Amino acid sequence: MTITSKREKFCQQLALGKTKTEAYSEAFDTTNMNRRTVAKRASELSQVEAVAERIDELQTEIEQELKYTAKQSFDEFERIRRDAVNCGALL
Repeated sequence: MTITSKREKFCQQLALGKTKTEAYSEAFDTTNMNRRTVAKRASELSQVEAVAERIDELQTEIEQELKYTAKQSFDEFERIRRDAVNCGALL
């Protein structure tokens, strides 16, 4: 099954940490739905194979970006620390 733009938005919202219900409400018009219906549809949509695969894919991308950013931050901290030691600012 194809990922529509609304399904993509649902997947992105989930990958960013929103609940299924929140993500569904962000992606679809839920104005005339009660909360239980939204929760049920969100749960069902998250179990559609193509949607579940896309959510996993997005979560993996985010995890990789976070790992890289953490490594960059640590490397920059180490560079600043070495410079401070070399200047005599830190003993």
